[in-house]
Amino acid sequence: MKKFTLLALAICFSMNTFAQSDCGDTVIHCYTSYGYKIFDSTVANSGDYITVTINAGGTESGYDDLVVYDSSDSSGNILYSADGNHAGQVITSTTGSISVWIDGDGSYNCTDGDGGPYVDLNMSISCAPAPSCLAPTDLVASLVSSGAMAPLWTDANSDSGTEWNIEWGLTDFVQGDGTQESISSTFAYAVTGLTPNTSYDFYVQANCGTDETSSWTGPLQFTTLCAAVTEFSENFDSVTTPQFPDCWSGLISSGLSSYAYVETATFADASEPNGVEFYNSSSTTGDIILVSPRVSNLAANTHRLKLKAKNTSSTQDIQIGTLSDPSNSSTFTLLETVDINTTFTEYVIDFSSYSGTDTYIGFRRLMSSSYTSVYLDDIVWEEIPSCEPVIDLATSNLTNTSADLSWTAGATQTTWNIEYGATGFDLGAGTTVAVTANSYALMGLTANTSYDFYVQADCDANGFSAWVGPETFTTDSDPIVPNYTNDFSSIYDGFWSFGSGALTSSPVIITNDDAEWFLAYFGNDTSRSDSAAINLYADYNTWLISSTFDLSGGTYYLNLDAAATEFNTTDDAIFGTDIFATLMTSTDGGSTWNELYRWNADNNPGADGTSMPEIELTGYTASSKFAIYGESSSSNFSDDIDFFADNFSITATSLGMDTLSTSNFTYFPNPVNNVLSIKAQASIDSITVYNMLGQTVVKSTPNTTTTAVDMSKLQTGAYFVQVAINNSIETVRVIKN
Repeated sequence: MKKFTLLALAICFSMNTFAQSDCGDTVIHCYTSYGYKIFDSTVANSGDYITVTINAGGTESGYDDLVVYDSSDSSGNILYSADGNHAGQVITSTTGSISVWIDGDGSYNCTDGDGGPYVDLNMSISCAPAPSCLAPTDLVASLVSSGAMAPLWTDANSDSGTEWNIEWGLTDFVQGDGTQESISSTFAYAVTGLTPNTSYDFYVQANCGTDETSSWTGPLQFTTLCAAVTEFSENFDSVTTPQFPDCWSGLISSGLSSYAYVETATFADASEPNGVEFYNSSSTTGDIILVSPRVSNLAANTHRLKLKAKNTSSTQDIQIGTLSDPSNSSTFTLLETVDINTTFTEYVIDFSSYSGTDTYIGFRRLMSSSYTSVYLDDIVWEEIPSCEPVIDLATSNLTNTSADLSWTAGATQTTWNIEYGATGFDLGAGTTVAVTANSYALMGLTANTSYDFYVQADCDANGFSAWVGPETFTTDSDPIVPNYTNDFSSIYDGFWSFGSGALTSSPVIITNDDAEWFLAYFGNDTSRSDSAAINLYADYNTWLISSTFDLSGGTYYLNLDAAATEFNTTDDAIFGTDIFATLMTSTDGGSTWNELYRWNADNNPGADGTSMPEIELTGYTASSKFAIYGESSSSNFSDDIDFFADNFSITATSLGMDTLSTSNFTYFPNPVNNVLSIKAQASIDSITVYNMLGQTVVKSTPNTTTTAVDMSKLQTGAYFVQVAINNSIETVRVIKN
């Protein structure tokens, strides 16, 4: 490294070497790559101050810093460190030495780069005796509360009788426009009357008498604490992710992987659009905590905490506790561990016996799994109600004029009030019904109309609960008399509704937003038209349910196309053993369902797709419905397929497809594991099961309308089941798993 002695008033250089400069010099420098010292300077007279004034110049924003130390090397205190435009900066060292450095990433320099070329750094050096009235030092904020702050500083003068001028205002206020006051004989002052959760700047100046004052010290920037609350209800929807709402914060303990975080996210929500995600990468110990606003009544024994949570790993739970310091995870005290699962569920944590002194609630994820997440949403701190509200409002069995409403009692209530009306009605303006069961068949509705309903518990002497709702549902259109064709150009047009629940139970109607079904090109082939699609992966059971048909007028014919691919490809699907889709039917408006046809590993429609054998519909009612059901319960995440349905039609004449007749009986399930159930309109005379060689393997004479065929001892494969009813014989093909 070469050392220069500079006598000129202006010195220009651009090499990544340094110069020793004197008071009065001006240094002009075009910075280069990486880190190096531009110059250093030392006062000639001991005790003098030395100042660098930057007249012009800049460095690459975000990457290349200009750094100034109060020493001739980099061992001193940093007086200034910033990137971008530096013009106008005045940096003073009280040690008698100063040095200016470049700390760059090496990618660009003053002649090129993003935003370049950059103006040369033009820096003037000046020296002056230390002022006789020295500025205060060590300015810090102390005892910050929601409405006050006590700043502390150190007197740099020997005269203990120094007076002080102080000024404060909102952050970035212009000095002279703030609140000003003069005080004496103290190095602290209580600033009061401040607004909670607000950022302020504070300055202090020594007044040494005889019209002599120091320079101002500051700004000291501080933010007042949030005001303590007695209740809150937070759904995290008012912020832009990944930010937290005011007075909420995240806390990551030291030592955790840099990839661990707690923040808001759009995919972490129980109620759209936002929730909170706790993510752990590889760490096995440490704290990932969400901290609530300050709460004044944690120990009042009158309140409780409610939240909705789920996880991505069954071993990953959440801990609820309290903290005395929202910035220190070691102050977390465990209250309760909540066992959560992979579906958003509401949990209630009782604080009625809490006796601590903490003022913050903490939500801490366990570190029992790696590369997993916990999601929280809809967190409520509320007074424990004397009458517990209901939960889990649901609708099922929708028809054009009725809907079955249900809910779960919040405690031991046996009486409830229901209020319903057209979607958007105001509570108190609807129709109210008192009931004594936690379900109700709502009748007399208008077809193809959206309704809201609310439920309130009646707790007798303990009064009434809060109303819960609205739960929204839409009645079916008036029953359709075929011919009818649906090409799935839309699944959100009111004809189809969505449901959840197992194959063996009636589906619970869910909203379009919660549905797993979506529109996609048939077989993921962009040259083909839209179809209804479902991704069958991990644990799913989901329904796509038709409106009601009036099929009481005679015989009709049902046709449907299906395809199946590997996830997001055009490759033929590889069905896992526990992945399948079925066509279901109900003749009582959706209360009970029977299986008509099944697609699985033994009946794979493939990426090209196939037409289902035409189903003859005889003896159906004016309240007939159909549904496409998909299920996967695989623990093997490699089983991941897309299933497609298209060209659903019910016609009065046959389309000439291979016919699967249900004119005299229904049978299910198909494929069958052990027992095939058969239900007929008339007494079944005989049932004969043949293998593919034409050999009789099972035979029975039930003489009843409902029977079961035991196929548990048969080998896996295809069989023909021949059913005789009133001298009419029909044969169907059944797959034995």
